[in-house]
Amino acid sequence: SIRDGISGEELWALDAEEPRVPASTAKLLAALAVVDGVDLDATMATRVVATEGSTDLVLVVRGDTLLSPGKGDPDAVAGRAGLADLAASVASSLRPTGATKVTLRLDLSWAPGPRYPAAWNPDDVRDGFTQAVVMTGLATQLPVAGRPSPEQPEREVAAALVEALAKNGVTATLEPEASWDEPAPAAATELGRVESAPYAEVLDLALDRSENALTENLVRQAAATAGRSTTKDGDNAAFILERLTAHGVPTDGLVLKDASGLSPGQAVSATTLSGVLRLVATEAPDLVPG
Repeated sequence: SIRDGISGEELWALDAEEPRVPASTAKLLAALAVVDGVDLDATMATRVVATEGSTDLVLVVRGDTLLSPGKGDPDAVAGRAGLADLAASVASSLRPTGATKVTLRLDLSWAPGPRYPAAWNPDDVRDGFTQAVVMTGLATQLPVAGRPSPEQPEREVAAALVEALAKNGVTATLEPEASWDEPAPAAATELGRVESAPYAEVLDLALDRSENALTENLVRQAAATAGRSTTKDGDNAAFILERLTAHGVPTDGLVLKDASGLSPGQAVSATTLSGVLRLVATEAPDLVPG
């Protein structure tokens, strides 16, 4: 399906309405859903909070899976927010209280959902083509073909923060993981925070590298921000379909099982893909991240 980049008019097509295996071109559809669901200028905060007078700390995560285990790099997308910087802020906040021994748990309540789409081939995870879809992780542990990511990225983040706190004179003991789904206390005080790169830059990276789990993460956050369900398998695909329909993009024959295109058994037509690109080029230039 070939369209005029200015007017969006289809100039020529061949079997354009026939659904075919999309592979990672499905991420173009996912990107539309992300742009519709989140503020592209907003960032993802990773914070440590505690109730006044308490040494029970909570690491509140909000979707940043590109954390640096050390200091953050203000010029990077992967590694913009650093756990060493977060630990230094927490230690500084605790210093007036004299507290040097604390407990730490994670708040993983934001945008919960399946760790892996049900249709994914487990071998793709094992072989480093993707990783668990969670709301926190380290930029140094992104999946690479032949080098899989850790099975539990959230554990790696917790361990890295404990290590960073120790370097700042604070000994942290991790609470049991069974408590990590509980939201932080509403009245908790912020002891430190770090911010990711803006969503626009993270989405750009996800598309540029064709990062499967990162794309799933962003769509899940967009769905959660829009008040949609994220807890069931297929929720990401349902949100993408909702946004395509809202924009009048043709979806005949569309079969989506995930947001990344990694699952087998999916089908997208050239008409659907060119419909999204027409929208970007002619009606909504702000859809272009960056």
